[in-house]
Amino acid sequence: MHPIDIVLDRRLKQEGIVPTVETAILCGKQGLALRGDNDQGSIKSLDLPVNIDGNFHALLRFRAQGGGHHLNCEHNAKYVSPAIQNEIISTCNELILKELVCNVNAARCFSENADETADVSGTEQFLLGVRYMDCASSTVKEDFFTVCASV
Repeated sequence: MHPIDIVLDRRLKQEGIVPTVETAILCGKQGLALRGDNDQGSIKSLDLPVNIDGNFHALLRFRAQGGGHHLNCEHNAKYVSPAIQNEIISTCNELILKELVCNVNAARCFSENADETADVSGTEQFLLGVRYMDCASSTVKEDFFTVCASV
């Protein structure tokens, strides 16, 4: 799988989005929620916010303490809004799914896995996964595709 910064074009890298994307990916790898109760204020400010930031803002503020020059953005672009966070997550999802589909297509055999269960609120959740033989390592892999809320 290619790192997401390779997929981004040069202009976006120059505008400071790479540290933002890397921070969102780190939160995902660690299983951390991005947003909290208070995701306000400047990332570049070294003053701690009055209320506790979400993980995403807190980690970006921490990165800025180490110099901050890599968080400079042009034209008032901050790349920290919930909409941008969702776009980063969506793009990462597309890249991961593309790689997963390539792995499954290269496999000698595969099977689909589906399960449905109710969450705490009673909403049915449908999970879809795949099990396949990884030719490179001669092992059986099981990967998760998606969760859909049943209507």
